[in-house]
Amino acid sequence: ITDERFKEATNFIAGWVDKGLIDKVSFEQSQDNFLANGKGLETYGAFYWWESETVVSNPGNYITMNPLVGPHGDQTVCVSNNPEVGIGEVVVFSSCPNVEVLLAYFDRYYDPEISAQINYGPIGIVYEEARDEKGMLVQKPIPDGMTSDELRLQNAPFGIIYLSDYAWNNVVNMEPRAKLRLERLRKHAKPFVGKTVLPCGNLPFTMEELNTLSTYETNLNDYVRTNLIKWLMKGGVSDADWNKFQKEMTEKVYLNEIRTVYQNAYDRF
Repeated sequence: ITDERFKEATNFIAGWVDKGLIDKVSFEQSQDNFLANGKGLETYGAFYWWESETVVSNPGNYITMNPLVGPHGDQTVCVSNNPEVGIGEVVVFSSCPNVEVLLAYFDRYYDPEISAQINYGPIGIVYEEARDEKGMLVQKPIPDGMTSDELRLQNAPFGIIYLSDYAWNNVVNMEPRAKLRLERLRKHAKPFVGKTVLPCGNLPFTMEELNTLSTYETNLNDYVRTNLIKWLMKGGVSDADWNKFQKEMTEKVYLNEIRTVYQNAYDRF
């Protein structure tokens, strides 16, 4: 957000808004509105989501695209710094009378068969009672008139889980849409990741660092989001507004303090 390329990209995309390629309503609607507006009359020319059938009624009319080519001819995609393996899921207080019993209980969550049901839904509703020839859990057909997301949200309790490569190869069959995701990532994303780009795991912070982030980070995110939407809606960002933005990020929303916290955490990683 301090790089001139952020300004350049903002003005580039603002041009799409001016041309009507991006509807201004998209900056104001909630996720529920977005999903509801995709059903029925075909109005979306392009959208970003995991599964097209979740968004539109006619997914067969849409294709998965490679990353768009940038204004300088570059065609790249970034990687997520939020892997689904994290710390801090469970806290045991010193007053717990039977720690070993509690930990044995939580250990059950990590059983692949239990994890699958926590994350996707129970056997008999989401998974077949009978296993396949390899002894693995098999998903039941999606009920008519329901999407995979709807079935999952209605039946999966969610929580602490662990589904490793071993689980996917020996215990539970990956749902069809997850296989499709991997296929799309291999074809449309992975080839465009820079060779030197690597994801970083979830960073642990000290209590002082957490206090700094909780004090400043929300304000920073809100400040950036508010200005970005304003610029995109009004044709771009001027040099004067950009300079004011850079000054206020330091003096008003404490970007340097936030950056220092993250840099120290990265250095310890």
